[in-house]
Amino acid sequence: AIGRRLYPAIESAFPERQQSCAHNLRLYQASVLRYRADGTVGSISTPVHQDFSFLTLTVPLNSPSEYQHGGTWIEPLGNAVRPERGHGLLHSGRVWHGGHGVSGGTR
Repeated sequence: AIGRRLYPAIESAFPERQQSCAHNLRLYQASVLRYRADGTVGSISTPVHQDFSFLTLTVPLNSPSEYQHGGTWIEPLGNAVRPERGHGLLHSGRVWHGGHGVSGGTR
């Protein structure tokens, strides 16, 4: 699915960037993170950071209605983005971002 759907979508979103050509893209790292407001499993947030990748894709595995606050903090926007379950947030890996803290529920 990554090669058939995701890579062509990235290529069309960034046509001016040679690095975004589908044949140049590779999965660098895949992680599943869980944020719980009570801190019993996983963490409440992740610190603001940059990734070592050309692009970073975040895909929520549950609905924003299942947790309070949270989302992906994007420093240039000055706020957290909370895509719907299964939708993706794609940005440069060099953009400062982090897992915005949840105050209730599980993300």
